[in-house]
Amino acid sequence: MRQVVEGEAEPEVQERQVLEALVPLLRPAVDEDDEDGAEDVDEEVEAELDQKMEGFMEAIPAKIDLREHPLPQEAKKGKRQHNAPAYDLRSHCYRAFGVDLTQVPGFDGPTIQVMLAEVGPELTKFPSGSAFANWLMLSPNNVITGGKILSSKTRKGKSRAALALRQAAQTVERSENSIGQFFRRMRGRLGRAEAITAVAHKLARIFFALVRKGEEYDESKLILADERQRERQEAKLRRKARELGFQLVALEPAKA
Repeated sequence: MRQVVEGEAEPEVQERQVLEALVPLLRPAVDEDDEDGAEDVDEEVEAELDQKMEGFMEAIPAKIDLREHPLPQEAKKGKRQHNAPAYDLRSHCYRAFGVDLTQVPGFDGPTIQVMLAEVGPELTKFPSGSAFANWLMLSPNNVITGGKILSSKTRKGKSRAALALRQAAQTVERSENSIGQFFRRMRGRLGRAEAITAVAHKLARIFFALVRKGEEYDESKLILADERQRERQEAKLRRKARELGFQLVALEPAKA
């Protein structure tokens, strides 16, 4: 593995080798159904793992020069998480992806590192965000008979990437940003378990779009996209109502 860290392999081969070597070193992910959480790791063992992981992270080809494009100021402030490594993981992930994904609500360094190790920094094998979310098994598996959807349960999957996105989704449940508001809307309609899946799906599509386009996260664009989707849904309902001989009328907001 020394060849990987010292960069003697071809760039494409080197990147693949580094990511394959990184996966076994990742801190155990905790399933949302696992109440006990991950087992504690001995501090000496953890320090040794961090040293190895930092070496692998440094070996991943950079998409961006930190001297020309310094890491943006951290938008989210909070206490250090128990699974956060001792090294500057945020900077390494920024180098590898070319965008600061920690700006996305719910995303932190360990989450992004899992995504990097599991799917790589390019995502070129996926034609769209929908295809990426479907590959992660975060899309409804619709059972359709006679043009009617009889079931739309999400397929079961245990990939680290999907689990990381589900965990990220849970962290925004009480957030005041647009993704947090989306979580609460879905929770009211579908229940908490399905809301987690819906938000994880949304985060997967955001992740895909930012990485493929090389763009930083912009909350205003997400709000605009949600408004346009609502307008399309409303237009569809109005059209369907007219076909059935009805007129769609908006409800007056409830008085305080």
